[in-house]
Amino acid sequence: MTNPEEIPWGKAGADYVVESTGVLTDKDKAATHLKKPVDGPSSKDWRGVRAALFNIISSITGAAKIVAKVLPALNGKLTGMPFRVAIVDVSPKLPSSESSIFYAKAGIALSKNFAKLVSCYEWDYR
Repeated sequence: MTNPEEIPWGKAGADYVVESTGVLTDKDKAATHLKKPVDGPSSKDWRGVRAALFNIISSITGAAKIVAKVLPALNGKLTGMPFRVAIVDVSPKLPSSESSIFYAKAGIALSKNFAKLVSCYEWDYR
């Protein structure tokens, strides 16, 4: 067989398979049977898939840029550091009507003109 998709890999009973016929010498040809799972890692945000239930993970959002566009007075004065913090919640609840929750006690004033603020929002908020 020259097409890896036709080989019944589940029935082969082998832990490792070595192709030594010389037919599949190209990486793309040799990987035709491989398929990315639906819940596999995203090529755009690979950090978001590492043990998300147990880690605080840096993430990617455009929130700080959007705030600067909406409030031009903050342009050049605002930066954002998004983090993905997974929280296990097994109790059913209605979604919050707020788009973001500001945590006043979590922020810190570093100088007269510089402060770190903490706010969170849910990705699934609608």
